[in-house]
Amino acid sequence: MRQRAAGTPAAAHHDAGLSLVELLVSIMLSALLLVLVGTTFVQVVRNTGTVTAAREGAGSASSIVTELSKVIRSASTIPATSLAAAQPAVVSATDNALTVYSYVDTSPTVPKPTKVEFAIVAGQIVEKRWATTSTKSPWVFPSTPTSTVTYPGIHAPIGSTPLFTYLDATDTPVSPGAGLSETQRALVASITVSVRIRPATPATAKPVEIVNTVGMPNVGIERATP
Repeated sequence: MRQRAAGTPAAAHHDAGLSLVELLVSIMLSALLLVLVGTTFVQVVRNTGTVTAAREGAGSASSIVTELSKVIRSASTIPATSLAAAQPAVVSATDNALTVYSYVDTSPTVPKPTKVEFAIVAGQIVEKRWATTSTKSPWVFPSTPTSTVTYPGIHAPIGSTPLFTYLDATDTPVSPGAGLSETQRALVASITVSVRIRPATPATAKPVEIVNTVGMPNVGIERATP
């Protein structure tokens, strides 16, 4: 048996670990790294939310303007019959509400007008439709809407910019005041729609604005600027 010679020290096993200073520096670096990662993550989330909100606002604004344009372009005067006088295509009109008789989405073989209303309700644009209950003129419409659609997004106009601006044959605005009279409604040849939509959340999202002037070829008025 081999024996260690007297006085020879045993092999030392040193595992002193981190000193207090090294440990504090490590903790500080880890905390700094966590702060940097957290800040980057928050910024990425914010940017993603902003892009998503902008996309939603643009989509909503585009859908609303497309629907408004389709309905307005299909608006038509209701001709006189032996039982009823002629009626203007525009049933009622104010800065932020419009009702028209429109042949939108009608059957090509049996065309019938639909009464359509657009209005701002609690900050959102709402569309209501009344399908006629008649099979021929004079057209009768029920008191209760046949359908109601509330479009997503909040309408956020700049100042007092109206949702609707009514123009005559020379593109001169017909001021609605409290509402267009029957004589004024008969003069409307086109309507400018100014939609400015932002998502409901976040409230800081930037609105998307689309302005479009829509002609009304079925009202029997020849515009100076087609």
